[in-house]
Amino acid sequence: RSDDFLSQMDVIWVHSADRAVLSLQYDDSRQNMTSRHLNKGWNPLGIPGRNTVTACDLLTPLGNSWSYILVYDPRIQQYRPGIVNGGTGAYSDARLLYPTEGFWIYMNSPGIIIP
Repeated sequence: RSDDFLSQMDVIWVHSADRAVLSLQYDDSRQNMTSRHLNKGWNPLGIPGRNTVTACDLLTPLGNSWSYILVYDPRIQQYRPGIVNGGTGAYSDARLLYPTEGFWIYMNSPGIIIP
């Protein structure tokens, strides 16, 4: 629906058999920046704002509470190599996360992200 509201870091995945246009309107006032509670186990998450950020920079406040991030690449219809907390090379937590791309994060214990 056109009047649905998504908070910062909310995630929706859209599947369509045909090409479609999805318009998003952003609130740049930063008034709607909210914290996000993450439970133990897998959680959907998106990055706050419209700028890329490394997984490490976004998740540093969580320390060792998180282990893995999985990002699905719709162009090739498969997951990219996982991002690992403290990982290197293809699994490095210095890899970028992008606006409008939701991902799965595995939490070893509950945590809170505050943008």
